Amino acid sequence: MVELSVKIILPYFLTAILTTAYAQAPSDIITSSYSQRYSVTIPEAGRRLALIREASRLGMRLERERADTFAGLYVEHKPDFRIVVQFTGDAKTELATYIHDSAFISKSAPRSLELLLAVQAEVAEQLQQSGLEFESGLDLKNSEINVYVLDPALTSRRLQRILEITGFVNIHKTTGFPQTTALTGGNPVTGPTMICTSGFNVVETATRQLGLSTAGHCDDILTYQSPSVALIFQAEQDAGSYDIQWHKQPVTGTPEQQKNEITVTGIQIPITSTTKSTALVLGDVACKSGITTGYTCGEIADKNAMSLYNGAVGTYIRVSDPLGGGHE
Repeated sequence: MVELSVKIILPYFLTAILTTAYAQAPSDIITSSYSQRYSVTIPEAGRRLALIREASRLGMRLERERADTFAGLYVEHKPDFRIVVQFTGDAKTELATYIHDSAFISKSAPRSLELLLAVQAEVAEQLQQSGLEFESGLDLKNSEINVYVLDPALTSRRLQRILEITGFVNIHKTTGFPQTTALTGGNPVTGPTMICTSGFNVVETATRQLGLSTAGHCDDILTYQSPSVALIFQAEQDAGSYDIQWHKQPVTGTPEQQKNEITVTGIQIPITSTTKSTALVLGDVACKSGITTGYTCGEIADKNAMSLYNGAVGTYIRVSDPLGGGHE
């Protein structure tokens, strides 16, 4: 069960992230998906996923203890599975201080992750002040920042000084920006204009009352289907990093039971833990299940993506499918 205060709403990408928490048992859906996706045995899939969890812990530690030299890490699944850990200094010596597993290899990089994040934030602030819609992300493998905009020439003029000083901010033209989609969940919720998907159960901290989450861009008036329950809107955040709202059941009558589970491909899966976005690893496998697109998996391509959404700069996780060529 996710704890929720009225004033604190979960980020919209959490539903996809939480499914990575099931990679502990070899028979679960994530391990099976990984096994099929990369043509490895179930035990090997479990071993790799365990190493990715170890990499996430290592990455968070390095961000704290080696902020000046740590340049990020990422997972490579093919042709050989390995976890690449980057440093700006003596990468081999730095890595040896923390881990000796042969699955982890060191690589030198020209810039620290801390520097990339600082410059990315400055770019976002300047573009927001200029009223320019954008999407940005980190290319850790090349230690660069990519910015996608509708008008590269205008954007380059607005960012002229940053571009001259850094030399590692790349401006790209795009024809549009991703639109938010429904959250994963077990059942459809219907409103006057759209059908969305129920998300995770939440608990209001002050009253301990159960609630249900869904996407913030969905209708505020919603009915949970099967069984039919008219939900009562409570609060939402629908800008920047957030696309989330929550509802509660009516106070009259007998409330329906709310199990701490979520339905994925027709299977009821218990929610046993959560994973913070900061603990994710570039190249890790994340899966989602939506009412329109169904159940799909992909690799985390950028955990530091930025975009201007509903007038506010937000951060989010970008997932891509290198085997299928698509993006989530």
